[in-house]
Amino acid sequence: MPLSELPLPVLVLIFLSVFVLIGLYPAWQRLAAKIRKYLERIGGSEGPFGGGLEGRQEASPAQQTTSQLNDFEMLVLWRLSQNGNKGLSRKQINANLHLESANLHAALESLAHRGMVRVAITSLFGIRFYLSEKGRSYSIELGFIPKIHHQKERF
Repeated sequence: MPLSELPLPVLVLIFLSVFVLIGLYPAWQRLAAKIRKYLERIGGSEGPFGGGLEGRQEASPAQQTTSQLNDFEMLVLWRLSQNGNKGLSRKQINANLHLESANLHAALESLAHRGMVRVAITSLFGIRFYLSEKGRSYSIELGFIPKIHHQKERF
């Protein structure tokens, strides 16, 4: 069927959809560039933060103990502990902490390197940080997460 035989409402819909797609193309390019930059940044190393761990030496297990957390790492761990099982973005973590972005990035990178925080990418290409099992158990030890004991009823 040639294009000239299509009814007028169908032609108008085709024209409008092409017009909208052409208008959205620059925004789509910007989004694709941001995603590409992010994937290049995290794809550069084994860690979830890309490029930050390359110049470091491998830490021995004694150096990776959780007793050596600095204040920024403790604040970030506390913030993630207070949120329960829900993941937080960098912006949400920093909402009440008011840390500089470099300090927040270093703390999250260190916690992820120690295995206390896991990183997940959401369906809309957002980044969420969650406590891992190791981080959750350490938060319970510190008292960031209350430990509830169930007592048996006595008659």
